[in-house]
Amino acid sequence: ESEDPTDRAVNAIEATPEASTGDSVSCDPGRCGAHGPAPTSTDRSSTSRDPAGDWPHAPGRPVHVHAWFRGDGTSYACKGAPESVIARCALASDAAVEARRVAARLAEDGMRVMAVASLETEARPASEPPLVGWRLRGFLGLADPLRSTTPAAVEALAQLGVRVLVLTGDHPGTARAIAARAGLDVRGVRVGTELETLDDAALTAALAGASICARVTPTMKLRLVRVLQGAGAVVAMTGDGVNDAPALRAADVGLAMGSGADVAREAASIVLLDADLRALADGIVEGRRVAAALRASLEWLLAVHLPIAGVALVAPLGAGPLLLLPMHVALLELCIDPIAGGVFAGVEVPARRDEGVWPPDPNPRTAPLLARARLVRACVVGGVGWLAATLAGQAASTPAEARTATLVVLVGHAMVALVATTVRPDTRGVRVSLPRATWVALASVSLAGLGIAASPVVRTFLSLAPLGTDVLLRLAGVSVLLALTMAAWARERGRAA
Repeated sequence: ESEDPTDRAVNAIEATPEASTGDSVSCDPGRCGAHGPAPTSTDRSSTSRDPAGDWPHAPGRPVHVHAWFRGDGTSYACKGAPESVIARCALASDAAVEARRVAARLAEDGMRVMAVASLETEARPASEPPLVGWRLRGFLGLADPLRSTTPAAVEALAQLGVRVLVLTGDHPGTARAIAARAGLDVRGVRVGTELETLDDAALTAALAGASICARVTPTMKLRLVRVLQGAGAVVAMTGDGVNDAPALRAADVGLAMGSGADVAREAASIVLLDADLRALADGIVEGRRVAAALRASLEWLLAVHLPIAGVALVAPLGAGPLLLLPMHVALLELCIDPIAGGVFAGVEVPARRDEGVWPPDPNPRTAPLLARARLVRACVVGGVGWLAATLAGQAASTPAEARTATLVVLVGHAMVALVATTVRPDTRGVRVSLPRATWVALASVSLAGLGIAASPVVRTFLSLAPLGTDVLLRLAGVSVLLALTMAAWARERGRAA
């Protein structure tokens, strides 16, 4: 496994002999790639360089410390967040202020900034590295360019009504610079050390106006995810590092980058192979489209099956003649099932009419798939269809004619309901704009009906008969009733969209 480039920089800086004494430090970010004093010597002939200890980041130790034996003493080098490293260094107040200013300037350029310090002791290493007395050697400014597709992805998520919150362990200046390039509002920046002191209620209030949370630990990321969930939000977490794994696991949807750490990919529920966040926006659109298709399909299926069930139960309940034979029910299902699968598979989520962008999903995770309003609406439409079929059947003079009239009304009711379900509403009412699949369904059912009407053999097989004038007049009146009902249905759906 190759050595971490920051470790190589630490080793190089640590190997530099002390060029001066005191607490002054040169922090000109333009001097070298490590943004610190350049080595004056690389002679290691007098140095054993045998490792003496390694102390990674841990609670209470916000820096990574390395140690090497050097003669009878020990050489230490550490790397970490500038504020943590500077706090361990023996710097005068003006030098500390200057060091923080340089680190902030590097962060504002969008770099991930780490400070590097060294320490020489005459003693052997203890169980913990020294806390104070370090010498600041410089800063490492690591450029992590933003993907060119990220601003478009952020804009797409905003149009979808998705709030983007940046959780990072980086310097607040770095987070602000990167977020600004991504097109995020950078006015609300919160720092992890401040957030850790808040209880859940205060933390929820603090997050309400935040767009960036910087210097947050893995534990804090996990807590932020749970606090957002407790406030009723559906949380999707993206990450690629080991530190992101707990939050990825706790989020409603964890998205790991394909190039990320193994533990992050294992903790996530989805892995983005190309690490393009536009796929997240596309996935949300597709998910909402599928959910909208399921709701519309269930509403239509309920509306068209209620009259079929009502008419089929008339004779068994002794309330009238047998208006539907088993073969008629099978024929209706041969029409209904393909339509439900074909037409509604291509349904689109209605765009918000005022700005032409996708609206936030109005259905929280606790909402039923078929809301009460949709259920009532489907029952009313189904009841109208049953009434229309009953009225048409009563006008017939023979059982075969009654079955024919009933079947015609039920098929017509299903088709008109399909139009009302899939029509594109606008702010002025109903605009006649239908998906191609709806037109195909209407044409197919119409051709099938004409074929049955034109074939005496098929009519006889189905126990149907030509309709008389009285029945046709009754059907005309029923058609008006159905048209008015479906127009009202379409307008109601347009207002709810």
